[in-house]
Amino acid sequence: MSSRPIDPRHAAARRRLQDRYAELSGLPDASRLAYLRGPLVSWTEEEVAGLWATATLPVGTRPLQNNVYVHVPFCKSICRFCNYERLRPSSPAWLRAWLERLKGSLDTLAPAVGHLEFHTLYLGGGTPSTLPATLLEELLTALDERLRWHPRSSREFEFDPAVMSGARLDVLQAHGFQRFSFGIQTLDAGVNQAHDRGPQGVEVVARRFAELEERGLDAVSCDFLFGLAGTTPERVFEEMDTVLRRFRPLWIDAYLVTPTLSYVEGHFGGSYEAFWAHLKPFQEQAEPAIARLAKAHGYRVTEGHGHRMSLARPDRTRRRSTFGYSQLVNEQRRPMNLLGLGPSARSQIFGVAALQTRDPGDRPDAAGPARYEGHPVSLEDEARTFLVHHLRDADEVPSELFEGCFGRPVAELAGRAMAAWEAEGLLSSTARGFGLTPQDRLDRARSLLWLVPDQALEHELARRMALDLTDDGVARLVHPLPVGAALAGGARLSRVSARRIHLRVQGREVSVRVAPPLDDAAPLRLVVDRVPPALIESASPAVRQLTALVRRNHHVLPHPPDAAGLPTCETRGVLGPAVAWVASLQVTEALRLLLGDPSPVVRVHN
Repeated sequence: MSSRPIDPRHAAARRRLQDRYAELSGLPDASRLAYLRGPLVSWTEEEVAGLWATATLPVGTRPLQNNVYVHVPFCKSICRFCNYERLRPSSPAWLRAWLERLKGSLDTLAPAVGHLEFHTLYLGGGTPSTLPATLLEELLTALDERLRWHPRSSREFEFDPAVMSGARLDVLQAHGFQRFSFGIQTLDAGVNQAHDRGPQGVEVVARRFAELEERGLDAVSCDFLFGLAGTTPERVFEEMDTVLRRFRPLWIDAYLVTPTLSYVEGHFGGSYEAFWAHLKPFQEQAEPAIARLAKAHGYRVTEGHGHRMSLARPDRTRRRSTFGYSQLVNEQRRPMNLLGLGPSARSQIFGVAALQTRDPGDRPDAAGPARYEGHPVSLEDEARTFLVHHLRDADEVPSELFEGCFGRPVAELAGRAMAAWEAEGLLSSTARGFGLTPQDRLDRARSLLWLVPDQALEHELARRMALDLTDDGVARLVHPLPVGAALAGGARLSRVSARRIHLRVQGREVSVRVAPPLDDAAPLRLVVDRVPPALIESASPAVRQLTALVRRNHHVLPHPPDAAGLPTCETRGVLGPAVAWVASLQVTEALRLLLGDPSPVVRVHN
């Protein structure tokens, strides 16, 4: 199944890294793993326009989807379970400032995407229905004037059933919106109130369906959340039955609530164990309950297990648009370009970059253009994003689908994960591709950790431990050596960068990575990156010397640089007052492990 088995020693070290991440993170929803990509990179809006100008054709046989997402960050209140960013109550001045900045972004970015024809427009949030009808009109006119749209493009609007009106619907219908979605979550007004959604019950939901029906808009979907505190599986299934019977929406999506730290702290006393125990009966009962509801109401099940479960009404006579909402938000769907507008909106330039829009300051009405932060991405990163989301919800990956997206077999783009799954007895061949043994949600997330690069996991651990492994932090670890200093064995200190010490050995560069400890009592680790075999003996004395230096400096609390540009030091603590680590590296064994390690990126030995 994989081209090369995983080295047992590397596998053991890697499992320790994964266990440490799971311990410190609580192992949230597996989708989070797709976004562990290391330190953030910042871009100006003009630089992002340059990235968009490089958007190219797909690498496989599947057509490229070009989509637009507009994030409206305003809500009447902040739902306690929400895991989206930058949500805040609205004010007229903030609404206007948001719209003006978004129009400015269009002025800069639209010329760079002029070669792209867009297939989908989705307005989400936050709550787009907080925008008055006049601002909706202004926004949609700007989008239509500046971007090029496919003749059969799909348009969808997300709203809060407590904040919607006929006037808003009239504007949306005039601009070609065919699909509408809103979150019910639960019909229990008390549970909604406890989650800061207001006392929303079935009467509010009925008014929204009536307004849509009056305008002939029947392509309506709604969401339920499984696992909300205060709910039971039986009660939520009864509520879904009520909605299907009374309103017959086009689509119902049921999601498992995501265990954010704030939600677990607010509703489960900070105990992830208590959260997972509450969620377990929802997971166990959901699939058969969804099947029973589909049969009772003449719907079909489109997704039956995992994070998302869906029911679709099969009796519609209109052909669904060629381009739909799923192309925009479904991370399984690749290749995909996604132009995100508005604070926290994600953009995806296939094989180039994944980034988020940010306001220029803390307040939404701060002056200046939007800024952006994110990561450059490779084809391997795109494949990881696909696999994390696909395998979170399914047990099989069809080869035709994967290779159609990425133009290469899965073993070439995710070889280490495939080898690890095979070694753990999880991997199997199927008639269509490959599969993983069925697992519950938590165990599947643990298995999907194999897809995340070591360096991305190390960065996340360092962030959670508040370790200073920036350029300055690493420079302090090798103080007082200046760049160019001679080291043992004829090597020289070439430079330092975030988390790395670079050496010059026989005219070639070798780097040593500073990595977080793998348990509370362990030291910082030095991890030797890939090095040519011929340089092993020459590099070893210099690495030993650096190890001793890092040991000496581990307890140094730095002060501002002196006149020579080097930090002055005082023996007072650690990298930070609460971090008491020492540096260690068994050099020879680490370099030997390097040669036998099949991983193309990271070599670890502690």
